[in-house]
Amino acid sequence: YKDHVSAVISPGGRKDLTNPGMYLEINSKDFRIYGGLYQLDKDQIQAVREHIKSNMVKFSKLLNEKKFKTTYGKMHGEKNKRVPPEFTDALAKQPLIANKQFYFFDKLELETILKPNLTDIVMQHHSAAKPVNKFLKEALGLE
Repeated sequence: YKDHVSAVISPGGRKDLTNPGMYLEINSKDFRIYGGLYQLDKDQIQAVREHIKSNMVKFSKLLNEKKFKTTYGKMHGEKNKRVPPEFTDALAKQPLIANKQFYFFDKLELETILKPNLTDIVMQHHSAAKPVNKFLKEALGLE
């Protein structure tokens, strides 16, 4: 059974999990705000990797932007042990090329959901995620 409640905020909602948006999750221990891409097919993974490879400096700058770094820390995701040969050189410069998922999250205290400024907190997270989500949308041809 599910031990949490959640909501997807993106143009396609739960029916389109390939569009980077926000995912809010409340469980018995904490409140989490996610962004990025989680469920990608093989072609979409390839497209994101190609976009990262072609825009490595921009991608690194976005991930190291102060607002993103202080809010989310870093990019997460399951990784391939091996990457296609065309990404081998890029992998040495940007290890996230090996990812199959490209998501980030912030874990907040459960009491956060009771704060009167909850909407402001969520919007601050949205603002911090927006440039990275835009980059991921561009990779998938959604922007």
